[in-house]
Amino acid sequence: MEIREARTDDAAAVAALLGELGYPTSEEQAALRLERLREEPQTLVLVVEVDGAVAALGGIRSERPLEYDEPWARVIALVVGEQHRGRGIGARLLDALEAEASSRGCLAVALTSGNHRHEAHAFYERRGYEATGKRFAKGLSNFNPMS
Repeated sequence: MEIREARTDDAAAVAALLGELGYPTSEEQAALRLERLREEPQTLVLVVEVDGAVAALGGIRSERPLEYDEPWARVIALVVGEQHRGRGIGARLLDALEAEASSRGCLAVALTSGNHRHEAHAFYERRGYEATGKRFAKGLSNFNPMS
């Protein structure tokens, strides 16, 4: 198992993983997003390779919230391919994201997870995360925040 920074040539696998997460994405869209995020110094996207193939995806972004002096980190994506779940890959990937947040001097790590993702909620709770509120979203134009 190798954890490394995502590359544009991972786009097909990233698109498939985002689809599993419920966000249908083309390979072209994934490539453009990876390129765009790679240009943001506050953002890091990682993948986990198992036997030479991308098995998981995770991203983190450091932010400067108004309510605290220190930066926070936000997990912007975390998904392990269905055939690779239950093998500790998600835990290792989350550890790597948390280590990145710590190296950036972040005070804490936050994330959002859809109400229907009960297995993910249990995973995050086992990893020490607490439900602290609700996420609200409002679509602008043709955006559907429920997808």
